[in-house]
Amino acid sequence: MAKVVYNRDVDVARTHRITLLNLAGDDYIVDVGFGHFGARLPVKLELGLEQDQGDAIYRIIKNTQNEYCYQVFKEDAFFTLYTFNLHHYSEAECLPAHFYSHKSPDAAFVNNLVVCRKFYNDIISLRNSELFRIRNNETVTTVITNAKQLHFILTGDFELDLDIAIAEFLFSRFISKDAT
Repeated sequence: MAKVVYNRDVDVARTHRITLLNLAGDDYIVDVGFGHFGARLPVKLELGLEQDQGDAIYRIIKNTQNEYCYQVFKEDAFFTLYTFNLHHYSEAECLPAHFYSHKSPDAAFVNNLVVCRKFYNDIISLRNSELFRIRNNETVTTVITNAKQLHFILTGDFELDLDIAIAEFLFSRFISKDAT
């Protein structure tokens, strides 16, 4: 379990779930759910090792509290996305964070429509009414104005299998409220 800190010195709950993989005696962090700043490939758990994945550089260091810091190189400096330790968390320990993330009125995923798909040097990221396409360090932003457009994006760009009724619900819940 990790604490999402976004380069801040804050005490927050462990709400982000990551996977520790041991492969041929080496440990790696595998995190497919972090969005457009997250790594596409496993990041070796070797302190200070800068790992260039072609479109982003990652490293893991320890902070003064002896926690691991998962970092991405962003705007000419390393940026801590989240901190973690190597404690094994049971499924029961993960449940409160999961419950918070999808039920609390303060949780980001309760209040925002967030979808991301990441390829080498090509990121498609949706947050509420804005679709971001990031290629070669350039961002093109498209504003979503109706449910049909949202459905087209979710089924086309994100290859999600969903009915137009779902897109209409998502549009009314997360996007049309932005327009008012």
